[in-house]
Amino acid sequence: YEMKLSVLCGLILWARYSQCLSIDFWDMFRSYLGVDQSDVKERKCIENTGAGINSLGTAREMHLEESAFDNPVISDTIWKTSYGPSLKENIHAKEYAELKKAEDHFREKSRLFRSSPVPVHDRKNDTSYKRTNGNSTRNHIRMKRETGITKKHNSQNMTNMVVLITTLTEALASKHIVILHDNQPKTEEIITLFQNVNDRNTMVILDITSLTTMDFEGINDYIKSLSVHILVFEDLSAVMKFIQSLSPHRYAPVHLLIFCMSDNLSAKPILAHPELNRSPFVTLLEIMYIKDKGIPKYSLKMYNNFQENQSVVTVGTFDFDYDLSFQELFPERFIQFHGHLFHLASWDDDFPYMLEPKEDLGVRGMCVSMLTEIAQRLNFSFQAYHLPPDSQWGSFVDGEWRGMIGEVVRGEK
Repeated sequence: YEMKLSVLCGLILWARYSQCLSIDFWDMFRSYLGVDQSDVKERKCIENTGAGINSLGTAREMHLEESAFDNPVISDTIWKTSYGPSLKENIHAKEYAELKKAEDHFREKSRLFRSSPVPVHDRKNDTSYKRTNGNSTRNHIRMKRETGITKKHNSQNMTNMVVLITTLTEALASKHIVILHDNQPKTEEIITLFQNVNDRNTMVILDITSLTTMDFEGINDYIKSLSVHILVFEDLSAVMKFIQSLSPHRYAPVHLLIFCMSDNLSAKPILAHPELNRSPFVTLLEIMYIKDKGIPKYSLKMYNNFQENQSVVTVGTFDFDYDLSFQELFPERFIQFHGHLFHLASWDDDFPYMLEPKEDLGVRGMCVSMLTEIAQRLNFSFQAYHLPPDSQWGSFVDGEWRGMIGEVVRGEK
C-alpha cells in the first residue's frame, strides 16, 4: 500500500512540475479516488502562457450552458475571451472546435478581440517597461517596448492611461464586461489597454460599426445579464447611428459606462439620449486637463432628466491614481425627483363592488396611500386617472399597444 501511494504521489509531482498535467490524467485520478465528476466541464485547468507566468482559466469562464452553443445566434456571435494559448490542450476537442468556430466567424464579422494573459519577457536591468507583483496588482502590464501604441503618445500620457484603465478594472473586479466601440484609432488603443491590464474579468468586445442590428438584438438577451457595459467612442455620428438603429426599449443594461475619447467632442447628447437612459445606472467618463499645468484628471458625470436647469451633473473630478470604488463609478441617479409631476397610467376599477359617487372624491386605496408616502420621501407628486381613454387594460393589436400599456409605451404617462 505504501509503495502504491509513493508511486501515485510521484506521478502527480512529475505531471505538475513538467507542465504535462492534462484533463485525461485528472479524470483517471479523480475516478481512482471516487470523486464526483459532475463538475468536470467547470474545473480549472493549469495552462502555460509563456515566460514563466501561469494563469488559471476555465473551459467555461462565462459559464455558458450546453444549450447556448446549440443556438446559432449565440454560438456564432458570443465568444469567451479569457483563455490562454494552450487552451486546446486543456479542454475536450469538441469544445475547442465549437469555440474556435465561433471565434473565426465572429472575428470575420465583428472583430471580437481575445483578452488573454500577455507574456512578459524577463529583461534584467531594463527600465523601459514595468512589471508589478502582488495579489492586488497586475503582473503583465506592457509598457513602451512591450506595447506598440506608445509610438503615437509620450510615455507620461500612456502611463496615466494605463493607471486609469487599471483603476477601472479594479473597480469592476469580479464583474463581467461588455465593451462596445466605434472602431476608431484611440478607441482601439483603449481596448488594447483593457486587454493587457485585465486578468480577472470576462470581456465581450463588440464593434458597433460592423455589428448588424439583428445580430446585436439577437445576443442582447444574453449579454444584458453581464453586469457592466462600456461604450467607448470618439466618433459621435457612429454612436448615434447605432443607437437609432436599436428597437425601442430593447437596450437597457443595469450599469452603463460611457467613455468619450475625443478632446473636442461633447458626449452630453449620448449621455442624455432617451434610449440609453433606460438603464438605472449611467455614467459618463471624460478626460480633462487642468489649465496652465497640464495635469490630467478625469471627471464622472451623470444625467438626471428630472432636473430642469442642470440635467448633467458632475459627480466628481479625480486624479488618475485615485482608488475608485464601484459605488463611486456608478452613483445613485435618482436620490430625489425635484418636485416632478408624474402622470400615472391608472384605472380606478374595483368591479364588482364599484359604486359611483355623486361627486368626484379622487382615487383612493392602499396603493395610492403607499405612493403618497413615497412621493413625500422622494420629492415628487403624481396625478392618477379613473380609466384610460379607450377603457382598455392593454393589448397588442396591429403592431401597437393599446390601453394603459400603450400610454406607458408611447411615453404619454
